[in-house]
Amino acid sequence: MEKPCTTLELADAADVSQRSVNRWIFNNSTPKFDTACKAAKYLNRDVGELFVGIRVIK
Repeated sequence: MEKPCTTLELADAADVSQRSVNRWIFNNSTPKFDTACKAAKYLNRDVGELFVGIRVIK
């Protein structure tokens, strides 16, 4: 289950600006892999579920 948070809290957790998080949400932008992993970990989700453009090889 996703962790409820603000875009600012997610930005802090992923070490990016709030503007970057807004781009992910509203402009369908994809972050760098390491940043996506930080966001996914913070939200307790798999990175492949959050960002369509990121491939996770298992």
